[in-house]
Amino acid sequence: DGHNDKSLLDNAEAQGGDMKNSVDTAASNLEEAKKAFEEAKARKTNIDGHNDKITEGRAQLQDKVASLGDLDALAAKVKEAEDHAMALKNRETEAQILKESGGDLTQKALQAIRA
Repeated sequence: DGHNDKSLLDNAEAQGGDMKNSVDTAASNLEEAKKAFEEAKARKTNIDGHNDKITEGRAQLQDKVASLGDLDALAAKVKEAEDHAMALKNRETEAQILKESGGDLTQKALQAIRA
C-alpha cells in the first residue's frame, strides 16, 4: 500500500541523509587531518631548521675552539705577551727615572762603563 511505500521511501531518504552526513563528517575529518598533517610538517621543518642552526652553531663553536689550537700554548703566549708588556713598562719607568735625574745617572753609568 501507498503508506508502506511512503515510509520505505522516507526511511531510504533518512538513511541517505545519514550516509551523506557520515560522508560529510568523514570529509571534514579528512580535511582536519590534512591540516594537522601540514601543520605538523611545517613544525617539523621548523624544528629541523632549528636543529640545523644548533648543529651549525656547534660546528662553528668547535671550529672556533679548533682555531684557537692548543689552549695551553695559547695561555703561554698570553703570559709571554704580558711579561713582555711588563718588561717594556719597567724599561719605560727606568727611562723616566733617568730623565728625571737630569742625566746624573746617565753620567754615572757612562763613567762606570769608561772606568
